[in-house]
Amino acid sequence: MAVAEAIRVTVSGLYGSVLVFDPDIRPNEDAIPGIPALKDLLGGVLAFCLFASVGAVIASLLWWGFGRLSSNPQRMDTGKTALAWSMCAFVGFGALNTLTVWAWGIGQSIPLPGAA
Repeated sequence: MAVAEAIRVTVSGLYGSVLVFDPDIRPNEDAIPGIPALKDLLGGVLAFCLFASVGAVIASLLWWGFGRLSSNPQRMDTGKTALAWSMCAFVGFGALNTLTVWAWGIGQSIPLPGAA
């Protein structure tokens, strides 16, 4: 009965009909103890990384301004480079959830073997 329920798709193609097996496996947050705590921990780490990257943006702007006021091109370049990297980190950490959902969608769109 379970196997009959798992076979959900009949694909008709050039070589006739093929039954495709769909195991119907989905993420289960209740299967392993501690998953909610891990999600809370990762959410806290993500928040810390966002705050740290904002702090790095502020520090690099101050360093760039200090280099400008002291007419030191090396400090200015270091401030600009730090600003670019800290902005990249901020955007990357901010887009993490969206990237995860996007990758999950790509993984779910991969066809089953034989479903051509």
